[in-house]
Amino acid sequence: MLVWDLLSPEAIGKLFAFQMEHHGLKLVDPHEPVRAVTVAGEVEPPEEVERLMKQPRSRDS
Repeated sequence: MLVWDLLSPEAIGKLFAFQMEHHGLKLVDPHEPVRAVTVAGEVEPPEEVERLMKQPRSRDS
């Protein structure tokens, strides 16, 4: 038996929400446009992200 078996769905949800908040994570809405943040912290426009995602990947040989 796992600890998860002893917890109610509500308790699991609260634990998950606490972990998300504690680590500064957030769920992404699948209906929002895709955004990317560069190393410098700049947010790329959705059009640029889509363009980059459609490019074929370069294979490192």
